[in-house]
Amino acid sequence: MAGVAGTSEDPETQRLISHLSDMEEKAEKIISSKHDLVELDRMRNNNRVALRQLKKANESKTWIAMGNTLFRLKSDDAKQFLEEEQAKVEKSMEDIRKEMKTHMEKLRDLEGKPPLKGFDLKPLAQDELAAVYETYKK
Repeated sequence: MAGVAGTSEDPETQRLISHLSDMEEKAEKIISSKHDLVELDRMRNNNRVALRQLKKANESKTWIAMGNTLFRLKSDDAKQFLEEEQAKVEKSMEDIRKEMKTHMEKLRDLEGKPPLKGFDLKPLAQDELAAVYETYKK
């Protein structure tokens, strides 16, 4: 029965299996990225809460948890550490979002769907936004 349509030797079947595998791989990467974003968002919110508490407290030293270890640091050093950590988390989230967009585009292409319109929009920079406001004031 070699060469019968639907068998593992059939090139059309192999192409279909390869196509479906590519689609599944892209979908798994998107789901994984979403889980990573949720975890990073949790970290960002925890950092935000910690920074807010540090700003409220008027103590010279404070306890801060890094992983499973507690450290007693100067409040200013703890604030600086948390702000740096917050910047790293924001950058990681931005990178994951960009990567997700790429995977989404590839998945839509594999599905035979047209690209999403407006999916690649970027926000205006501060100076561009100021120019828009100035234009509307006139």
